[in-house]
Amino acid sequence: MPLEKSYFLPDLQEALYKNNDFLTDSVSHDAFFDGKYINVPQTNSSPNSVIVNPTSFPLTAVQRTDDNLVYAPDTIALVPQFVTDIESFQVAYPKRQSIMYNQYKTLGQVVGDKALYNWAKGNSGSNGTVIFTSSTTAVGTSLPTGATGTRKKFTANDLASAKQSLDKQNIPSGDRVAVISSDMMNDLLTDPAIQQYLSLGTITMIDGKLPKLYGFKIYERSSVLVYDKFGVIRDNTSSSFTTASTDCHGAIFYSASAVGRAQGNMDIEAIRQVALYLGDIIGGYVQFGSSALRKDGKGIVTIAQKWVS
Repeated sequence: MPLEKSYFLPDLQEALYKNNDFLTDSVSHDAFFDGKYINVPQTNSSPNSVIVNPTSFPLTAVQRTDDNLVYAPDTIALVPQFVTDIESFQVAYPKRQSIMYNQYKTLGQVVGDKALYNWAKGNSGSNGTVIFTSSTTAVGTSLPTGATGTRKKFTANDLASAKQSLDKQNIPSGDRVAVISSDMMNDLLTDPAIQQYLSLGTITMIDGKLPKLYGFKIYERSSVLVYDKFGVIRDNTSSSFTTASTDCHGAIFYSASAVGRAQGNMDIEAIRQVALYLGDIIGGYVQFGSSALRKDGKGIVTIAQKWVS
């Protein structure tokens, strides 16, 4: 029997991770990540009283009572991994570097998931303003991984509803952001209204993406939020989270000035030549917190797929 060659390539196919580019479109409190709590002052929401053509003087002065919103950064720690010295010698690829790269990317993905969840649920823990998709067409292809059945498609009309909701809240139009799941984005791109805009050149795709639509800067992410069939947000950042068959995708639409985040450095550390492991132990952590910045919940709208079957 002839001797057959076998090649071991040095290029490792790494794990893939979600897009976190949207994080830059929020208020940064990174300078305060090391505090136990971050306090965000709140103007009293009561409107000022107005007197037209006053005739009685002196006018009566009233004192405004302001409020405070508080959120706390979490310590997000990785489960340490070890690699033996012998294994490092025997494999054809740089395993230590691969472990550190994947730990860094894992922390980043968790940070993104937590930011979206905390912004969507609001500081009070309520769901805030949730809009259901309203299309007459139900599809079984745009589902969270593990879910089954059909959901109403996400369309341009739903995007317009998010715009209208923020308009009614007097939210400035200049810094509006949308983070939409890939499944919902694919539904949107097949909407006849969007197809017509594209054919007429009213909107233009850049590198296969919609950069802006209805005043929203668009970000696409493989998954964004998860809701149950009744429109209650689910904590997909929990280590015990599992997708239910009736779960639905969610998307978030917000003003960049209405959400905040505080993040420290991602520290990936290695303890070299640990005798008990015959090699190195690698682990890391990051301090991260995020919150809606208004107690009244204004500036944030979410859209959940409408469960059909």
